Amino acid sequence: MKRIFVSILTIAIVAVVGFAVTRAFFSDTETSEENTITAGTIDISVNENNPWSEPVTISDMKPSYVRWTKHVVRNVGNNPLKLWKHIKDVTTSNNGWSESECSEADGTWDPPSDCIDPETTLDNIDEFIEYDMYIGGTVDGNESNNWLGGQNTGGQVVISETAGVTVADIESVFVFLGELAPNEEITVWQSYHMKDETGNWAQTDEMTFDIEFLAQQLNAPNPTSAVHGGIGPQALLLENKEFATDWDPIIDGTWGVLHWAGDGNTFDFSTTLEAHGLAPSTSYSLIYYADPWAGNNPGAFLGAGTSTPGGDLTISANPNLGIDLPDPADANSPTGAKIWLVKSADYNGGTPATGPMTAWNPSQYLFEYNLIKYNDTNAP
Repeated sequence: MKRIFVSILTIAIVAVVGFAVTRAFFSDTETSEENTITAGTIDISVNENNPWSEPVTISDMKPSYVRWTKHVVRNVGNNPLKLWKHIKDVTTSNNGWSESECSEADGTWDPPSDCIDPETTLDNIDEFIEYDMYIGGTVDGNESNNWLGGQNTGGQVVISETAGVTVADIESVFVFLGELAPNEEITVWQSYHMKDETGNWAQTDEMTFDIEFLAQQLNAPNPTSAVHGGIGPQALLLENKEFATDWDPIIDGTWGVLHWAGDGNTFDFSTTLEAHGLAPSTSYSLIYYADPWAGNNPGAFLGAGTSTPGGDLTISANPNLGIDLPDPADANSPTGAKIWLVKSADYNGGTPATGPMTAWNPSQYLFEYNLIKYNDTNAP
């Protein structure tokens, strides 16, 4: 009887399994074949050349002379882009002698072109050639002599001719020129002005440099201004930004540039922060802002100064921070540190010491172009 029961149970189980296997369900299948992903393009032409490598040649430069260059940049890719320009790899050389230059160097002139035993040899003309920039407009004069003495009319100021910015100040600093839609173009006017006070020591001197236009997709991080490959003296561009939307720089002639000595036992920017287009006769503080709000995580006060009635500002300081930038407690660590120029009244209630921020008026501030790193060699 037991065997009969087991057999019946076995048959029942097999029947159930068989039923489960043989049941059918309604179904439908849709298949998309030969799918593809094609990368877009980010591409620019300069003066209708792509690639572009046309050199700028300005000869017979003299004190008070202003000469211009013109570059028409077009977006020839199929994506909108952000555009920057910078000057890099600046070198200067004595490039020979004139009699007047030899005399100023207290040497003995040996005609036709030699100077014997000069006491000094100066060739730093990059510190005596001022640099300004406009987008659009026209410049009077003609191209054959680099629009000698011309003035830009109707252009948008990027770097004002009254700012006194030299090639040495702006070397390797990326300057934002704006966004370009596909097939859109802009004309970039650049002037070079040898300072009126340049002496005979500069005769025959030569400066060589590279001009680079950088195009990036809209969501790419801003380029880093790394002088000398990030080793030694550094530079950082500061800009007012579209804080209510995408934090893009505003091109309106309000900006600054910070030069510091690089890593060391102090954050040495005795070569100065200089800023332009600020509120007139207003006290500003340069700070390390460490996220989150209110920036004192730990943050640091770097220096302060008061703008001129024309809105220009210089700050020179050498603070002993005792921390690296960024500090590990900073929410931006280890990527980099934020450097802001804010109204002193909005920082620590106007007291020149480490924060926090006590007010928020971002339309009146300058913000870092990119995060920076600084190694304090005295920090524990």
